[in-house]
Amino acid sequence: MSLPDAASLEVFSLAELRDVVGRLVGEVRRLHSDDASLQARVDAQQVTMTALRAENQALRDEVARLKGLPPRPPSRPSGMEQATQPGAADTGEARPKPPRDVKRDAQAITAERVLKVPVPAGSRFKGYEDIGVARPAAFGRGDPLPA
Repeated sequence: MSLPDAASLEVFSLAELRDVVGRLVGEVRRLHSDDASLQARVDAQQVTMTALRAENQALRDEVARLKGLPPRPPSRPSGMEQATQPGAADTGEARPKPPRDVKRDAQAITAERVLKVPVPAGSRFKGYEDIGVARPAAFGRGDPLPA
């Protein structure tokens, strides 16, 4: 349906304007009915898709069970829904944070000792090699390190 431009509406009589408005109202009603029927089709397709997704997931679970794979864990709400509700975040108590460990102190070298060992007969010098002992404090100053 083509609409007349605004300048040509000035020359229409009252009866012609009523005719144009009547056609426009009819067109709007037709579009509303088309929209309602399309919305009903969309709703029906969404229901069908939901059923197909559930069936697909059941088949995937069955295949996994037949293959001997572990079952899927139960799905739990993510918690985002609770966070968007007013006052939901205020109900839980704040958990204390665990203490932080200092990791680099466990590997720090606190003492160095150079040991003189007898050289076995027929051996060749291939260079020096550093050896770190985890707990040198367990040995006294004069005690030899275990082999």
